Amino acid sequence: MQDQALVKPMGQWLQVGKRVALATVVETWGSSPRRVGAKLAVTEDMQIIGSVSAGCVDGAVIESALEVIKTGQSRTLRYDVGDDLALSNGLACGGQLQVFVQPYEWRLHQSLDQITKNEIEAEWQIILSGSQFAKQRIITEQNVYYDDLLTDKFYFNETGVSEHEGIRLFVEKITPTTKLIIVGANHIAQTLSQLAKTMHYQVCIIDPRSAFVTHERFPHADELHDLWAHRAFDSGIVSLGGGTALVTLSHDPKIDDPALLAGLEHNLLYIGALGSRRTHLARLERFRQMGISESRFRKIRGPVGLQIASQLPEEIALSILAEIVAVKNGANSQGG
Repeated sequence: MQDQALVKPMGQWLQVGKRVALATVVETWGSSPRRVGAKLAVTEDMQIIGSVSAGCVDGAVIESALEVIKTGQSRTLRYDVGDDLALSNGLACGGQLQVFVQPYEWRLHQSLDQITKNEIEAEWQIILSGSQFAKQRIITEQNVYYDDLLTDKFYFNETGVSEHEGIRLFVEKITPTTKLIIVGANHIAQTLSQLAKTMHYQVCIIDPRSAFVTHERFPHADELHDLWAHRAFDSGIVSLGGGTALVTLSHDPKIDDPALLAGLEHNLLYIGALGSRRTHLARLERFRQMGISESRFRKIRGPVGLQIASQLPEEIALSILAEIVAVKNGANSQGG
């Protein structure tokens, strides 16, 4: 699920009695500005969050969403835009997309809220054709969180539309929000935490120097810990998972090295370490002397960040977040 940040405001709307419609991109063809799974939510009084096209197709979707709120009936919308009309309709270079619009009701919200808050991997399935149009379920391998389907269990590996015995089924993976753990509460960390929150990441700041780890310095952080990072990891105070990015910024081997070594014990999304090439080579040599295999510490990205000739703390923070996004999206660029 791309737009998990929508779940909280949609819940707030429902709590104050607003009626809400949710639009989701279920298929795209050609050049489309948003991927499958992109979402837009709208209330009956025209509060809007999210986007399905990054252009004026959103306007048409909003109009249909308001009708869905009035009628309580879900619908699918298809937009086919030729190259000559593409720019005026928000589809650069031409493209097509199909959007499913549904009433967003409280029971569905409770399921999504539970899954996103508890960082549960799940699968959201919606029938797009036939007598059970708009019936849906949210499931994991072990549990059913929401289910109004009357068919046998569907389970597919990829997000998108599949055909099964004449039924068109949209499947969307719900994965935990990316978590960014920053070790070393310096100026770069302050900017990086703020940038990461604009990307809806969970941000955790760790530094054993308590004077640096304060809410005043890090108002955007979700977690603040004045601990040694490796001890926070080993004790479970700070959880690590496959969707976690770890960055060490203290520039102090006493703080950074144990954190990096602890991070290497987990299959993390990203591990990066601040420092020059010389600093990084010295770090790797320390690890060799400790008997750490090259295949393990090769996962550490250093010098951290994409190569954008960054110098200011804000520029370094931008390069780090850009590299994390690149790795997350499969671009696998090595920084410097």
